[in-house]
Amino acid sequence: MIRLFRHDGLEIMLNIDMIRDIQPGPPTVLTLLNGETLLVKNTPVDVIVKIRARRKGKEDEERGVAPVPRQEPGTPAS
Repeated sequence: MIRLFRHDGLEIMLNIDMIRDIQPGPPTVLTLLNGETLLVKNTPVDVIVKIRARRKGKEDEERGVAPVPRQEPGTPAS
């Protein structure tokens, strides 16, 4: 599930497996597998980044791999 904002400002959680198509806007139009469309404030790039991050996390979870903490630039490695 990813967090998006509908065009009317309402926050929603959407199952990424339900997304069939993403059309640029504004607003961005998401077409779902059931044919329903959602208008969201998020840009297509934002939606894709969220989908990729969710899938990456799911893949790590399925393999039993803990996510690697991100190191801030300019900080020494531990």
